Amino acid sequence: MKLAIYGAGGLGRVVAESILRTGAHDLAGFIDDSPTPPAGVPGGSILGGSDDLADLAASGAIEGVVVAIGANAVRAKLAAKAQAAGLALPAIVDATAVLSPSANVGEGAVIAAAAVIGPAATIGRLAIVNAAAVVEHDATVGEAAYVGPRALIDARARIAEGAWIDGGRVVGKDEAVGCDDTQE
Repeated sequence: MKLAIYGAGGLGRVVAESILRTGAHDLAGFIDDSPTPPAGVPGGSILGGSDDLADLAASGAIEGVVVAIGANAVRAKLAAKAQAAGLALPAIVDATAVLSPSANVGEGAVIAAAAVIGPAATIGRLAIVNAAAVVEHDATVGEAAYVGPRALIDARARIAEGAWIDGGRVVGKDEAVGCDDTQE
């Protein structure tokens, strides 16, 4: 599938390297609304901004988009715009990640380098599990949530939709973060 990455910043570069490592998709380039995207963007050029999504889809230049924006609510909004343009939102799992065969990864989710997703874990639609993070067995990461590098989401923990887990944080066994039954 010909993909574009929405966001040419740090997370976009992380996702680009994951796509290039897996070889499962063709990276056409980046979508970014910044007039001066950062230097050193691997795997392609800036194809346009968000207003160009429909034209890029109609022309066949891209078939799908990975939204690599750290701000959870913004990521969800941009994903809706991409889908409205007729673009797919494939999940990206880095070739160095360990993904249990019984784990469930939602559309548009990103599992970065060296992340570990345990048995029966659920990674929600548009969620990001960053480098070397661990989501243990039966844990749930909600839609458009973010799990930072080297974070640990222990067994049966629940991370709510749109929640943010900082890098290095430990969410204990059976703990809920951002869910109705917590005070966080």
